[in-house]
Amino acid sequence: MQKGIAPVYIVIGLLIASLALLIPIPQRSSGICLMMVGIDCPSGWSLGDPLWKIIFNSFNDSNTQKACTEEGKICPDGSGVGRVGPNCEFAECPAEKVDETANWKTYKNQQLNYQIKYPPDGKVIKPTWNTIDDKSSDIIIKFDFDLECVDKLGKEDPDTYVECLGESVDIFVFSNVFKTAQQIAEEDKKDLRDDRCTINTAILGPNNLVAFELTGCLVSGSSFHYLEGTDHHIFKIGVSNNRDPKTKQILSSFQIIKPDIIYKDCKVGKDDELKDQCPEGYECAFIGEYPDEVTGLGNCRRI
Repeated sequence: MQKGIAPVYIVIGLLIASLALLIPIPQRSSGICLMMVGIDCPSGWSLGDPLWKIIFNSFNDSNTQKACTEEGKICPDGSGVGRVGPNCEFAECPAEKVDETANWKTYKNQQLNYQIKYPPDGKVIKPTWNTIDDKSSDIIIKFDFDLECVDKLGKEDPDTYVECLGESVDIFVFSNVFKTAQQIAEEDKKDLRDDRCTINTAILGPNNLVAFELTGCLVSGSSFHYLEGTDHHIFKIGVSNNRDPKTKQILSSFQIIKPDIIYKDCKVGKDDELKDQCPEGYECAFIGEYPDEVTGLGNCRRI
């Protein structure tokens, strides 16, 4: 008899457990009221979900990533981040970039309308030679010298900074040439007669200037960058070591600037028909020691 009773107890236990799973659980903010259906709960209580649903939801929530809301957070650098992760917390903002060139010097050429930054220990040299073929050498920026060599030869001698080596950035200018920067780069590549030469495009400076980089066939680590300036000027920037971090920072600081004066005849006056004589950001004005006040002709001056 006892052997037959055990399975009955098991069946009864399973039925009771199944019924328990179907019982709605009365809930209150302070706890759970374990009362059966049909029995009134004390004031403030209400019937909640059945026990099976509570268990199922609890298991499902632990295995399913809930969708995060789509609002964004603006970071100090102007970028945005959204909510991520199981807790939908805002992602970390990018680390603020430190401007390593903040204390660098700036060379500015108002005639050629460009400027470039260089390290505090750097030296801008105006070459003694004037022209090379159809281009002129504007400046050579030298930095990271052999300081013992500099002290020995004398700091006042400009040639010291050439003889004491260091890294260099040379800026050549093609004036009044009716060619593109890419055409000049291709001509130089052809003249080198080296199959290892390659020309790639690169973006330089705050102006996002498109430059053509000639590399692979010159002295190890050196390269030339060709880009177009204003008034039919083409810049050819040679670097002695394009893998040097400072060299890259110098290149990235190169930018075309607006000239203070555009020498273009314009009529000084306030008439409406004269307002479009000068480019945006400029006004027509008498400039120079002897303005042509008789004809009323002037030049465009940056406002």
